[in-house]
Amino acid sequence: DMAHYRIEPLDWEVLQDLEFILEAPSLPQHTMSGEQSPLLSSVLPAFETFITQWQTMAASPAHPQLCPFIQEGLSWANHYHEHMHANKTYLLAMCMS
Repeated sequence: DMAHYRIEPLDWEVLQDLEFILEAPSLPQHTMSGEQSPLLSSVLPAFETFITQWQTMAASPAHPQLCPFIQEGLSWANHYHEHMHANKTYLLAMCMS
């Protein structure tokens, strides 16, 4: 019987919320992975765009239930962003392109 596998309306809402949150980081990732040989210089701008999108989502009153999850993700994203800025390779690649 498949009835116990039925997704309830609240479950659909949760899935839609997850899709909304994950759309921002997926776009730069798909752009870079779709290129034959992605340039290192495109990584930092793409990552910064994704962070800006999440910051906008977190500040938006449209989805207050998502704010804690986005803030947690932003915490990690900002951590990695700081490491990118501290790494001279990224800075050199930005200047070379």
